[in-house]
Amino acid sequence: MTAASTKDRLLDATERILLDSGTASLTLDAVAAEAGVSKGGLLYHFRSKDALLLGVVGRLSDRWNAGIDGPVARWYLSAFEDDEAREAQMLTSIAAALRTAERRDDEVHRAVVHLNRQWDEQIRAEVDDPVVAETVRLVGDGLLLAAMLGLPMPEPVLYRRVVARLLGDDGAGGHAGADGEDPSNS
Repeated sequence: MTAASTKDRLLDATERILLDSGTASLTLDAVAAEAGVSKGGLLYHFRSKDALLLGVVGRLSDRWNAGIDGPVARWYLSAFEDDEAREAQMLTSIAAALRTAERRDDEVHRAVVHLNRQWDEQIRAEVDDPVVAETVRLVGDGLLLAAMLGLPMPEPVLYRRVVARLLGDDGAGGHAGADGEDPSNS
């Protein structure tokens, strides 16, 4: 077994425990048992519970960056619509990372906040209007929450109109005209 696969198994186990029980139930022994790895094997990769939690946040950052295949603002609004495997991985990583944020005022919480700020900055760098940029973030967060909770998603035609209204035809930085009309209907 490779070190990378052991590390992934440990992060998978950490995510499962976080999603099932939260940070209160997360112990090194529980993670090792869930992953089928000795505690020594776990400690080789992650020296502490905080290191495991930071690993979960780092994995989310890596998955986020690997998943971007075009304008960040459009990707943020995509709700991972094109790839079910990617969607499942991202939703698991996001939900687990959010569970780490239950803890306040520590290095792990600061890492989650920092990652969120990076996403905001990426969107703001593409979208000229700060109100539209913030709306993109809020709509994307709402789509993500709906996907995580299995809530109904918007009807596809309406969803495309929302994206077009927010981002315009270029997909990044554009916005609806002064009349508020959907640019895709012009």
